[in-house]
Amino acid sequence: MNANTLYILGGVIIIIGTSMLYWSGYQKSKDSQNEIKNLRIQVTDLQSGNRELIDGKNDLLTLNKELNKKVEKYQEDLNEKDILIKKLEVKSIKSERGITLSYDFNGAKRETTQPGHINLNFGPEVEIFNQIVQLEKQKNYSEIIKICETQIKKTPEWLTPYLYLGVAYANTGNTSRAIELFSHVNKIAPNDPAYKQAREFLEKLSK
Repeated sequence: MNANTLYILGGVIIIIGTSMLYWSGYQKSKDSQNEIKNLRIQVTDLQSGNRELIDGKNDLLTLNKELNKKVEKYQEDLNEKDILIKKLEVKSIKSERGITLSYDFNGAKRETTQPGHINLNFGPEVEIFNQIVQLEKQKNYSEIIKICETQIKKTPEWLTPYLYLGVAYANTGNTSRAIELFSHVNKIAPNDPAYKQAREFLEKLSK
């Protein structure tokens, strides 16, 4: 084997060795890239899972808040019903004793007992009436709505808050609620001249 042959053979060996080293490095690089991709996929999956857990937790918190609101509203309704039941019980007892209760337009409480005795009481309702009248002059309808809604729950027999509440709603664009209130007043006191405006307002809004 001469020197040229050895030279050529050495060159081939070097090329093959270099190629093998390059291929080995390429494979390692490719394997490393695949490992990085797999790690990225795992991290993405973990992040996605965490987001799902957070979203689920937020949904549960939202549902819990909504449930608490419904429970509170239900409790408020129960309390209002209890108050109404107690008032009806008192009213029933008075009726059995021949006592009837009514309110004048200005809030004066009128108790009629047999045989025709009348007790007139100027209680807090009269002051409420004066407040409502002043607020109506000022066209402060939002405050009228607040006061009348509260007063109706306290004294559902007194029709004046219904009338002024209807006026307030009519002037703030809630026509359907105003019609409902005027209809109630007109139904309870159709021939009472003190509440004739309820019928007049009802006719105007119904056109």
